Amino acid sequence: MTRALHASPTRVPLTLFLPELRLSPPEHQCYFSTSVPFLLSYLLHHVSPAPVSGKSEAVAKPVISLHPPWTVVFTGETVTLTCHVLHLHAPQKIKRFLWYLEGRMLRETPGNTLEVRDSGQYRCQTQDSLPSDHVSLTFSSANLILQAPPFVFEGDSVVLRCRANAEITLDTTTLHRRGEVLSVSDESSDFRIEQASLKDNGDYRCSGFKNGCCSYSSNTINIEVQELFPRPVLTASLSPTVSGKSVTLTCKTQLPPLRSDVKLWFRFFKDDDMLQLGSESFLKIPTLTTRSRDPPYYWCEAQRGSSGVCKQSQKSQLRVQIPVSRPVLTLSPHGASVPEGHTVTLTCKAESGSFPILYQFLREEVVIQKMEPTQGMKSVMSLRAEHSGNYYCTADNGLGAQRSLPVYLTVTVPVSRPVLTLRPGGALVPEGHTVTLSCKAERGSPRILYKFYHENISLGSRSVLSAGGVSLRVTVTVQDSGNYFCTADNGFGPQRSEAKSLSVKVPVSRPILTIRRPRSQVVEGDVVELYCGAWKGSPPILYRFYHEDNALGSSRVYSRGGASFKLPLSAEHSGKYACEADNGLGAWRSETVSLDIKVPASRPVLTVRTPRAQAVEGDVVELRCEAQRGSPPILYQFYREDNALGSSRVHSRGGASFKLPLSAEHSGNYSCEADNGLGARRSETVSLNVTGELSLPTTAQPGADRAPNFPGGPGWRCHRAVCCDITAGPCPHSLHLGGLDSPFPGTCTFPLLCVPQKPSCSHCDQERPHVEVKAFRPQTASWSAMMGRKGHLMWARLSPEEAGVGFPLCPSGQRLPHCLTGP
Repeated sequence: MTRALHASPTRVPLTLFLPELRLSPPEHQCYFSTSVPFLLSYLLHHVSPAPVSGKSEAVAKPVISLHPPWTVVFTGETVTLTCHVLHLHAPQKIKRFLWYLEGRMLRETPGNTLEVRDSGQYRCQTQDSLPSDHVSLTFSSANLILQAPPFVFEGDSVVLRCRANAEITLDTTTLHRRGEVLSVSDESSDFRIEQASLKDNGDYRCSGFKNGCCSYSSNTINIEVQELFPRPVLTASLSPTVSGKSVTLTCKTQLPPLRSDVKLWFRFFKDDDMLQLGSESFLKIPTLTTRSRDPPYYWCEAQRGSSGVCKQSQKSQLRVQIPVSRPVLTLSPHGASVPEGHTVTLTCKAESGSFPILYQFLREEVVIQKMEPTQGMKSVMSLRAEHSGNYYCTADNGLGAQRSLPVYLTVTVPVSRPVLTLRPGGALVPEGHTVTLSCKAERGSPRILYKFYHENISLGSRSVLSAGGVSLRVTVTVQDSGNYFCTADNGFGPQRSEAKSLSVKVPVSRPILTIRRPRSQVVEGDVVELYCGAWKGSPPILYRFYHEDNALGSSRVYSRGGASFKLPLSAEHSGKYACEADNGLGAWRSETVSLDIKVPASRPVLTVRTPRAQAVEGDVVELRCEAQRGSPPILYQFYREDNALGSSRVHSRGGASFKLPLSAEHSGNYSCEADNGLGARRSETVSLNVTGELSLPTTAQPGADRAPNFPGGPGWRCHRAVCCDITAGPCPHSLHLGGLDSPFPGTCTFPLLCVPQKPSCSHCDQERPHVEVKAFRPQTASWSAMMGRKGHLMWARLSPEEAGVGFPLCPSGQRLPHCLTGP
């Protein structure tokens, strides 16, 4: 470590470079601490640290030197600072130098020098270096100053200068150290310390005396003598030669950067004999081939110049190292298989090789234990399953490790209790499915024998040579329900798993729905029982009942026999019914069963529709009978005074009608009856009173231009011709005849009672068939005008059905002929 000289009162460190010393062979005189002999062994493939020689290594920091070489000068004087870059860059590569004062940038110069006149701490730096250590300068205005170099190393010749300013002439000067007078001079102001050492450390000051006048005292400077180089270390390494191997001894030490120009001399000794003297810090000696019971001691010395600082290394013995032979690994107890939990001793031994020997034990290339030389060559292990594998050992004494042959060790582990698993998971399995039974022991050395059991009955066995367990596939039936377990055995005794229960269920078959009814044809208000049963399936079975896919209810049955559901019926319960059976293995739905619910006909209502408020003979009335409720088809029957008039079967809602041409005898009480097979219901009676015929003129007015071609010719007989009395005023807008409305507004429609005079239809006169005749309103009030130029009369060939009357034809089935008359 570099130490600085300090000047009081500021004690600023100063830097000083001494001139290069002349190199001359030193005398054999050296001082050193008492050395302790130790064994210096050279090892094959030994890697030594970086050599420490008499030259300093490359330094990243520059160093500042002073000219003049003092850190304290008088005010007004100039000090030149030089920035030295040691072993870092060639001077031509440095482009600029940076200078700092008190940490702030002072100046940049192209050269490495700078003249200064101000007190403070100075540093320098190049473009590629770290900043230098600081150098303190003091420019003093005192009458007397003491000047000294900033750094003092062992062996330096140190000059201390006591200097008065130009106005004072001193007769005597005195140098003080630690308060004591060290030297008095009346001739020179310089004081010298030759061969500086640690004893010269301390505070220095000087005083001056002028006869008959006065005395002066300087500043104080602290001097700490620093070590020039550390005590050398003797190292040994092997290097190949033609004749074999030789040993190179190196005397390693280190000079500080500020004294890198100092030349060191090196001496090598063997016991009391000097082997080499010179500036080289290494010595080659032949390799010893045999062991010596009393190896010699080697050491070295490093000295500055002919009479400078001299230091000696420790004394070391150089012994020949013999590489270890290939070690042998043995296991105890012997045998390739050892049960888990037992102890095994591993022994590794090399028959030859220099001590100390480091032994290592490895399993499958992984170091499991290192044995220090003092611990011997045995390793004891308590075995676990994972300790199986190849074992090796190595022996190494620094000249190359040697490896033993492998020894395979098998640690046998008793099987653990196996675990039985069933797949698919769950305790319920459908009949006919395949179940996989897997048995696995988590621990255990192979070979392992696995066995499967159902209620203590063996199902099969299998042995495996590796981990992973075994499996057994079984297609199950109902008889396979029960407890299952497995065993595992690798020679240490079988281990039994916990039992697993398996229940084999039979999926339900397609259920059958039966509707139990109180009668063959159920009617509204009846209660039916829906019964759903599946002939196959393991209980419990959940039965569900549906009406047109709407859920009615459900029942869970825990035994065979199916389930029932009672349903009070209403009209809306007609439709399709189904049921569903499910025991957890899939639902099955029955075929649908239709249920038709009959609703008895309600009491019908009879309505008599007449063409006028007072029915008269010749009118056609409509009897309408309708029951508000009742399942079709409904047979409607019409009665007058309990005499049947007719009937009609209706296959939909809306009731039935019956048209009746009136005569005088049709007066009386009318009723109707509705029957849909569930009991006839009769309406209340309705009274009808029929009065005499409506009398209208039946002949045309005289003077008609053309006689109408009126029915009544050969083969026809007209009983009555009813025509509009067009002379009596306007025709009614709508005249009801036979219950029919006139479809032509402003016209009159009348029935024409004409029948053909044929023997086969002679009775038609009594049947009174009706045919519509349309009479158009003429422009004049005369019938002849209507029949002539101003109008016409059309007789349409219409059957009674086409005319909308609804009376039957003559028995002969013949239709009435028709006539067409016109202008």
